[in-house]
Amino acid sequence: MGKQIKMRSLDCRMFFVRPGRNRNVYSTASRLAGMERVREVIIAEGDVGFIVKTDALAENDTESLLRQISKVTGGSSAKAVCYCQLNK
Repeated sequence: MGKQIKMRSLDCRMFFVRPGRNRNVYSTASRLAGMERVREVIIAEGDVGFIVKTDALAENDTESLLRQISKVTGGSSAKAVCYCQLNK
């Protein structure tokens, strides 16, 4: 019998970030991690360069943080609102 799937609500936002050309991945990730309201930064392969997890924010604060992230990375960003997480 498989493990039971558990669902819990989340209090965060995720940003999917593609850095600009010729950016040092590790120094950019460190700068992102040092930003206020950022909880963690994941360096990813493929089309997305970073996944940035932040506190849950009001919409106008989210847009402001998204602009700050884009400024740090010199690239493009997209946001995703995190509603819930499923775990085994």
